[in-house]
Amino acid sequence: MTIADKPDQIKKDLSTFTSLCAGAAARAEDLGDTGESDPTTWLFGAGTGDKVVHAVLSVAADTEALLKEKLKNLDTVEQTHQITRVHVDEGRTLKSDLKGHEHFGYKDGISQPGVMDFHREDAGRKGFRDNHAGTELIEPGEFVFGHKSEQGDRKAPAWMKNGSLQVVRRLRQDVAGWNKAVVDGVKNFTGNMDADRLGACLGGRAKDGTPLAPPCSAVTGLGSDRNGFDHANDPIGRHTPLGRAHPPHPSACLRRNRRQEAEEPPPDAPRHSVRP
Repeated sequence: MTIADKPDQIKKDLSTFTSLCAGAAARAEDLGDTGESDPTTWLFGAGTGDKVVHAVLSVAADTEALLKEKLKNLDTVEQTHQITRVHVDEGRTLKSDLKGHEHFGYKDGISQPGVMDFHREDAGRKGFRDNHAGTELIEPGEFVFGHKSEQGDRKAPAWMKNGSLQVVRRLRQDVAGWNKAVVDGVKNFTGNMDADRLGACLGGRAKDGTPLAPPCSAVTGLGSDRNGFDHANDPIGRHTPLGRAHPPHPSACLRRNRRQEAEEPPPDAPRHSVRP
Protein backbone atom coordinates (compact mmCIF):
# COMPACT_ATOMS: atom_id res chain seq x y z
CA MET A 1 0.00 0.00 0.00
CA THR A 2 2.90 2.35 0.70
CA ILE A 3 4.08 2.23 -2.92
CA ALA A 4 0.63 2.88 -4.41
CA ASP A 5 -0.05 6.04 -6.42
CA LYS A 6 -2.72 7.00 -3.87
CA PRO A 7 -1.80 5.09 -0.70
CA ASP A 8 -4.45 6.72 1.51
CA GLN A 9 -7.21 5.76 -0.93
CA ILE A 10 -5.88 2.23 -1.20
CA LYS A 11 -5.86 1.88 2.59
CA LYS A 12 -9.45 3.06 2.69
CA ASP A 13 -10.47 0.66 -0.08
CA LEU A 14 -8.86 -2.26 1.74
CA SER A 15 -10.03 -1.33 5.23
CA THR A 16 -12.58 -4.17 5.27
CA PHE A 17 -9.80 -6.69 4.60
CA THR A 18 -8.69 -6.55 8.22
CA SER A 19 -6.38 -9.57 8.15
CA LEU A 20 -4.58 -8.32 5.05
CA CYS A 21 -4.08 -4.84 6.49
CA ALA A 22 -2.86 -6.18 9.84
CA GLY A 23 -0.26 -8.39 8.21
CA ALA A 24 0.86 -11.90 9.05
CA ALA A 25 3.28 -10.91 11.81
CA ALA A 26 0.57 -9.05 13.74
CA ARG A 27 -1.66 -12.12 13.58
CA ALA A 28 1.08 -14.66 14.34
CA GLU A 29 -0.45 -15.90 17.59
CA ASP A 30 -3.86 -16.38 15.96
CA LEU A 31 -2.20 -18.43 13.21
CA GLY A 32 -0.17 -20.57 15.61
CA ASP A 33 3.12 -18.95 14.62
CA THR A 34 4.81 -19.19 18.00
CA GLY A 35 7.98 -20.80 19.32
CA GLU A 36 10.10 -21.98 16.40
CA SER A 37 7.60 -20.35 14.03
CA ASP A 38 7.67 -16.95 15.74
CA PRO A 39 7.97 -13.98 13.32
CA THR A 40 11.49 -13.30 14.61
CA THR A 41 12.56 -16.49 12.81
CA TRP A 42 10.88 -15.66 9.50
CA LEU A 43 12.92 -15.20 6.34
CA PHE A 44 10.43 -12.61 5.07
CA GLY A 45 7.11 -11.04 6.01
CA ALA A 46 8.10 -9.50 9.35
CA GLY A 47 10.90 -7.18 8.31
CA THR A 48 11.24 -3.43 8.64
CA GLY A 49 12.89 -0.77 6.53
CA ASP A 50 14.27 -2.22 3.29
CA LYS A 51 13.10 -5.70 4.39
CA VAL A 52 9.40 -4.82 4.13
CA VAL A 53 7.77 -6.79 1.31
CA HIS A 54 5.74 -4.61 -1.07
CA ALA A 55 5.23 -7.10 -3.87
CA VAL A 56 5.33 -10.85 -4.46
CA LEU A 57 6.22 -12.34 -7.82
CA SER A 58 5.90 -15.97 -8.86
CA VAL A 59 8.12 -17.04 -11.75
CA ALA A 60 7.47 -20.39 -13.44
CA ALA A 61 8.75 -22.09 -16.56
CA ASP A 62 8.68 -25.51 -18.19
CA THR A 63 12.45 -25.73 -18.56
CA GLU A 64 15.49 -24.61 -16.56
CA ALA A 65 16.73 -22.56 -19.52
CA LEU A 66 13.47 -20.60 -19.80
CA LEU A 67 13.46 -19.99 -16.05
CA LYS A 68 17.00 -18.59 -16.12
CA GLU A 69 16.08 -16.31 -19.03
CA LYS A 70 13.09 -14.91 -17.15
CA LEU A 71 15.14 -14.35 -14.00
CA LYS A 72 17.82 -12.56 -16.00
CA ASN A 73 15.18 -10.18 -17.39
CA LEU A 74 13.90 -9.55 -13.87
CA ASP A 75 17.40 -8.68 -12.72
CA THR A 76 17.46 -5.92 -15.32
CA VAL A 77 14.04 -4.61 -14.25
CA GLU A 78 15.07 -4.52 -10.58
CA GLN A 79 18.30 -2.70 -11.30
CA THR A 80 16.56 -0.16 -13.53
CA HIS A 81 13.85 0.65 -10.98
CA GLN A 82 16.00 0.26 -7.86
CA ILE A 83 13.97 -2.63 -6.50
CA THR A 84 15.42 -4.55 -3.56
CA ARG A 85 14.95 -8.29 -3.64
CA VAL A 86 14.07 -9.34 -0.07
CA HIS A 87 13.96 -13.13 -0.41
CA VAL A 88 13.90 -15.89 -3.03
CA ASP A 89 12.49 -19.39 -2.60
CA GLU A 90 13.27 -21.93 -5.30
CA GLY A 91 10.81 -24.76 -5.90
CA ARG A 92 10.98 -27.85 -8.05
CA THR A 93 8.44 -30.42 -9.14
CA LEU A 94 9.15 -34.10 -8.69
CA LYS A 95 10.50 -36.02 -11.66
CA SER A 96 10.37 -39.48 -13.20
CA ASP A 97 7.64 -41.73 -11.74
CA LEU A 98 6.64 -39.03 -9.25
CA LYS A 99 5.97 -36.39 -11.89
CA GLY A 100 2.60 -34.77 -11.13
CA HIS A 101 2.75 -35.80 -7.46
CA GLU A 102 3.15 -33.57 -4.41
CA HIS A 103 6.10 -34.12 -2.11
CA PHE A 104 4.41 -36.67 0.13
CA GLY A 105 4.10 -38.81 -2.99
CA TYR A 106 0.37 -38.41 -3.72
CA LYS A 107 -0.89 -37.53 -7.17
CA ASP A 108 -1.79 -33.85 -7.26
CA GLY A 109 -4.21 -31.61 -9.13
CA ILE A 110 -6.93 -34.22 -9.64
CA SER A 111 -10.00 -32.57 -8.18
CA GLN A 112 -9.67 -28.95 -9.24
CA PRO A 113 -12.98 -27.03 -9.30
CA GLY A 114 -14.51 -25.63 -12.45
CA VAL A 115 -15.50 -21.97 -12.77
CA MET A 116 -19.16 -21.08 -13.35
CA ASP A 117 -19.81 -19.17 -16.60
CA PHE A 118 -16.30 -19.99 -17.78
CA HIS A 119 -16.30 -23.78 -18.05
CA ARG A 120 -19.13 -25.52 -19.85
CA GLU A 121 -21.78 -27.11 -17.64
CA ASP A 122 -22.75 -30.76 -17.96
CA ALA A 123 -26.20 -30.84 -19.56
CA GLY A 124 -27.10 -33.97 -17.63
CA ARG A 125 -25.84 -32.87 -14.23
CA LYS A 126 -26.43 -29.28 -13.24
CA GLY A 127 -23.62 -27.65 -11.30
CA PHE A 128 -20.90 -29.90 -12.68
CA ARG A 129 -18.37 -29.36 -15.44
CA ASP A 130 -18.95 -31.07 -18.76
CA ASN A 131 -16.58 -33.94 -19.62
CA HIS A 132 -14.89 -33.71 -16.19
CA ALA A 133 -16.55 -36.27 -13.92
CA GLY A 134 -16.94 -35.13 -10.33
CA THR A 135 -15.80 -31.54 -11.00
CA GLU A 136 -18.17 -29.04 -9.41
CA LEU A 137 -18.64 -25.58 -10.88
CA ILE A 138 -17.89 -22.81 -8.38
CA GLU A 139 -18.98 -19.17 -8.63
CA PRO A 140 -16.21 -16.99 -10.13
CA GLY A 141 -16.27 -14.68 -7.10
CA GLU A 142 -14.50 -17.42 -5.15
CA PHE A 143 -11.46 -16.91 -7.37
CA VAL A 144 -11.46 -13.23 -8.36
CA PHE A 145 -13.14 -10.07 -7.11
CA GLY A 146 -16.03 -8.31 -8.81
CA HIS A 147 -18.17 -11.40 -9.42
CA LYS A 148 -20.79 -13.41 -7.58
CA SER A 149 -19.41 -15.70 -4.89
CA GLU A 150 -20.94 -18.76 -3.25
CA GLN A 151 -22.32 -16.43 -0.53
CA GLY A 152 -23.67 -13.90 -3.02
CA ASP A 153 -22.16 -10.61 -4.19
CA ARG A 154 -18.74 -9.86 -2.71
CA LYS A 155 -18.04 -6.15 -2.42
CA ALA A 156 -14.65 -4.86 -3.52
CA PRO A 157 -13.25 -1.64 -5.02
CA ALA A 158 -13.69 -1.31 -8.78
CA TRP A 159 -9.94 -1.47 -9.37
CA MET A 160 -9.86 -4.96 -7.87
CA LYS A 161 -12.30 -6.47 -10.38
CA ASN A 162 -10.93 -9.69 -11.89
CA GLY A 163 -8.05 -9.51 -9.42
CA SER A 164 -7.25 -11.59 -6.38
CA LEU A 165 -5.02 -11.61 -3.30
CA GLN A 166 -1.83 -13.63 -3.25
CA VAL A 167 -0.97 -15.20 0.08
CA VAL A 168 2.49 -16.64 0.68
CA ARG A 169 3.04 -18.95 3.63
CA ARG A 170 6.30 -20.82 4.06
CA LEU A 171 5.89 -24.28 5.57
CA ARG A 172 8.24 -27.13 6.31
CA GLN A 173 7.05 -30.61 5.30
CA ASP A 174 8.40 -33.54 7.27
CA VAL A 175 7.96 -36.20 4.59
CA ALA A 176 10.12 -38.80 6.34
CA GLY A 177 8.33 -38.18 9.63
CA TRP A 178 4.92 -38.58 8.01
CA ASN A 179 5.88 -41.82 6.28
CA LYS A 180 7.33 -43.26 9.50
CA ALA A 181 4.24 -42.29 11.48
CA VAL A 182 1.95 -43.99 8.95
CA VAL A 183 4.06 -47.16 9.04
CA ASP A 184 4.01 -47.10 12.85
CA GLY A 185 0.25 -46.46 12.82
CA VAL A 186 -0.37 -49.74 11.01
CA LYS A 187 0.57 -51.54 14.24
CA ASN A 188 -2.68 -50.31 15.80
CA PHE A 189 -4.76 -52.31 13.31
CA THR A 190 -5.46 -55.93 12.65
CA GLY A 191 -6.36 -57.64 9.40
CA ASN A 192 -5.10 -56.52 6.02
CA MET A 193 -4.14 -52.94 6.90
CA ASP A 194 -0.80 -51.71 5.50
CA ALA A 195 0.93 -48.34 5.17
CA ASP A 196 -0.43 -47.65 1.68
CA ARG A 197 -3.98 -48.38 2.80
CA LEU A 198 -3.71 -46.31 5.99
CA GLY A 199 -2.24 -43.38 4.07
CA ALA A 200 -5.12 -43.58 1.61
CA CYS A 201 -7.64 -43.64 4.46
CA LEU A 202 -6.16 -40.44 5.87
CA GLY A 203 -6.38 -38.61 2.56
CA GLY A 204 -9.19 -40.39 0.73
CA ARG A 205 -7.02 -41.49 -2.20
CA ALA A 206 -4.15 -43.86 -2.86
CA LYS A 207 -0.82 -42.37 -3.91
CA ASP A 208 -1.64 -42.92 -7.58
CA GLY A 209 -4.79 -40.81 -7.13
CA THR A 210 -7.30 -43.66 -7.04
CA PRO A 211 -10.09 -42.73 -4.59
CA LEU A 212 -11.26 -45.12 -1.90
CA ALA A 213 -14.85 -44.33 -2.85
CA PRO A 214 -16.56 -46.36 -5.57
CA PRO A 215 -17.86 -44.29 -8.51
CA CYS A 216 -21.45 -43.06 -8.39
CA SER A 217 -21.89 -44.19 -11.99
CA ALA A 218 -20.33 -47.12 -13.83
CA VAL A 219 -19.94 -44.86 -16.86
CA THR A 220 -19.13 -41.31 -15.70
CA GLY A 221 -17.15 -42.55 -12.71
CA LEU A 222 -14.55 -44.22 -14.86
CA GLY A 223 -11.45 -42.61 -16.29
CA SER A 224 -7.84 -42.27 -15.21
CA ASP A 225 -8.71 -40.54 -11.94
CA ARG A 226 -12.14 -42.08 -11.20
CA ASN A 227 -13.19 -38.66 -9.93
CA GLY A 228 -16.95 -39.10 -10.32
CA PHE A 229 -17.93 -40.04 -6.77
CA ASP A 230 -20.01 -38.44 -4.02
CA HIS A 231 -20.19 -41.09 -1.24
CA ALA A 232 -23.96 -41.44 -1.63
CA ASN A 233 -23.38 -45.18 -2.03
CA ASP A 234 -21.21 -45.28 1.11
CA PRO A 235 -23.32 -43.64 3.86
CA ILE A 236 -21.57 -45.26 6.85
CA GLY A 237 -18.00 -45.09 5.64
CA ARG A 238 -17.19 -48.65 4.67
CA HIS A 239 -14.97 -47.44 1.84
CA THR A 240 -14.01 -43.92 2.93
CA PRO A 241 -13.92 -43.10 6.68
CA LEU A 242 -16.42 -40.53 7.87
CA GLY A 243 -15.64 -37.20 9.48
CA ARG A 244 -12.21 -36.19 10.60
CA ALA A 245 -9.11 -38.32 10.52
CA HIS A 246 -6.57 -37.83 13.28
CA PRO A 247 -3.13 -36.95 11.88
CA PRO A 248 -0.55 -39.65 12.59
CA HIS A 249 2.19 -37.02 12.83
CA PRO A 250 2.22 -33.61 14.57
CA SER A 251 3.50 -31.88 11.42
CA ALA A 252 0.25 -32.71 9.65
CA CYS A 253 -2.79 -30.79 10.81
CA LEU A 254 -5.35 -32.80 8.91
CA ARG A 255 -9.09 -32.37 8.89
CA ARG A 256 -10.92 -34.05 6.07
CA ASN A 257 -14.62 -34.20 5.33
CA ARG A 258 -15.95 -36.27 2.50
CA ARG A 259 -17.67 -34.65 -0.47
CA GLN A 260 -21.21 -33.49 0.28
CA GLU A 261 -20.68 -34.51 3.89
CA ALA A 262 -21.88 -32.31 6.72
CA GLU A 263 -19.32 -30.69 8.98
CA GLU A 264 -19.98 -33.44 11.51
CA PRO A 265 -21.10 -36.98 10.57
CA PRO A 266 -24.47 -38.31 11.79
CA PRO A 267 -24.47 -39.28 15.49
CA ASP A 268 -25.10 -42.94 14.70
CA ALA A 269 -22.20 -43.15 12.23
CA PRO A 270 -18.86 -44.70 13.23
CA ARG A 271 -16.39 -41.88 13.92
CA HIS A 272 -12.63 -41.73 13.61
CA SER A 273 -12.69 -45.21 12.18
CA VAL A 274 -10.73 -46.85 9.41
CA ARG A 275 -12.25 -49.87 7.76
CA PRO A 276 -9.64 -52.10 6.09
